[in-house]
Amino acid sequence: MDENELPDNLKQAMESYANAKRAMDADNKIADLSEIRDELLRQANDVDLQIEKIAHKYAKQLDEFENYIKAQVFEIGSTVEYAGVKASHRSGYERVSWNNKKMSSILLSNPNLAPIFAPARKVTEVDPSVTVNYVGQPESVQYSREDYEASKQAEVET
Repeated sequence: MDENELPDNLKQAMESYANAKRAMDADNKIADLSEIRDELLRQANDVDLQIEKIAHKYAKQLDEFENYIKAQVFEIGSTVEYAGVKASHRSGYERVSWNNKKMSSILLSNPNLAPIFAPARKVTEVDPSVTVNYVGQPESVQYSREDYEASKQAEVET
């Protein structure tokens, strides 16, 4: 029988059936993808746990070395690199910034009045620090002057 000869209600039923089948197939694909995603997430969590276990195994030793390196580099006062490890020393400094609204109004009113600039000036003391990086390692740990002094104090107490 030719499709033109089919009754309209049969055509409509067959079309609805096909649409439902396509929707079911799409839902099945989504369900399959959801299961695949869930399995990949489980595997990723397992990998993360394995990495954490390995990192934990070395964490104390690495922390001890890192603290020692930082303390020594603070004493040296400059950046050093050896055996794929770079310990970057940054000296403390004074950072100055200005309140832009105050500065603009001061400059507009009288640019020759430098003493008026003082209340708008903000000074921040930036402590010296040492950063230790292993080549290829994206993470670094900041070690402030306070950390250094605390480690020195701990050495004196022991």
